[in-house]
Amino acid sequence: YVSTKKVDLEKNQVVMREHSASDYKRVELNVGAELPDFEFTDFEGKKRKLSEFRGKYLLLDFWAMWCGPCRRELPYQRTAYSRYQARGFEILGMNNDPDYTIIKPILKKNGLTWPQATMNSIEKIQTRYRIHYFPTTLLLGPDGKIVSLGQTRKKQPGLSGRELLKSLDEILP
Repeated sequence: YVSTKKVDLEKNQVVMREHSASDYKRVELNVGAELPDFEFTDFEGKKRKLSEFRGKYLLLDFWAMWCGPCRRELPYQRTAYSRYQARGFEILGMNNDPDYTIIKPILKKNGLTWPQATMNSIEKIQTRYRIHYFPTTLLLGPDGKIVSLGQTRKKQPGLSGRELLKSLDEILP
């Protein structure tokens, strides 16, 4: 791939730099693609890996408490978690609140007990995955491959609101 090395406005010249494909750090999110493993720190301060969730369907939810649409999804996720966890379903919250110590008791009080990654530990991941808006939700299969990006207009299983519950009912064994 190429990137800009130098721009000289006086000479009206742009100099490009060539890089090997192995240097490319961005991950293209496509249904059927395997999501590369990554490390994160959970709200308990424990270092964890995405690969710990292999063998389960995993809802990867990029969200924040300051995000109104994100908060509106939480009751549906709580229902999905309690209803489908026994069928091999898990949620991993990718939290974008700068101070998770304020958020942690609110989640516990409201029965939102699934693992949460801290903002500091996922900033590079969000850049690699091009996460630009919240909520962004992905559903991974037990093999670590993307089952849905929640884009119903592209005929993918819905991942928000009641559609999440409907999709999980159809997908999970």
